[in-house]
Amino acid sequence: MTSDLDYRAIRKRVEEGVKRQKRITRTTLFVVNLCLYILFLIIGWGIFLSNNGAELSASVAVGQSDSPLIGAMIMLSMAGFLSLMFQAIGLSLDTKMGEESMREKLVAREINREMLKMGLDEADETDKRKGMMRLTDDGELETVDEVLAAEEEVLLKRGGK
Repeated sequence: MTSDLDYRAIRKRVEEGVKRQKRITRTTLFVVNLCLYILFLIIGWGIFLSNNGAELSASVAVGQSDSPLIGAMIMLSMAGFLSLMFQAIGLSLDTKMGEESMREKLVAREINREMLKMGLDEADETDKRKGMMRLTDDGELETVDEVLAAEEEVLLKRGGK
């Protein structure tokens, strides 16, 4: 009895399933993290404000108090926000657009690496770009070096007369 299983199709479906499960898990964790951040932010600021935090923040605004509590609450709030932002960036990298962008950068890097190995350095291209050209009144191109030399000649002729 022979089994004609299509291992490539099975592997492809398994990989798609793994990607789908990872995406769902990461999205769920992000939503849970967001909810917990909002909950703890509300609790923290509620505790702070219920313990004369409003008076303390008003005195800091006027410059009468130098209590570090307000700074600590702001730092905690920013730390939570930054963690959510980094997690959102990680989620965006898992999208098709994020993967395509990453692939394009990696392909360009590998092509540059191979060109360097082959000796097709970018120095040749930059040498070509170094020579500056300008359009003359006749509609012809001339290099800036020639233009500078011609201008110097004209200045010498004017100064010599």
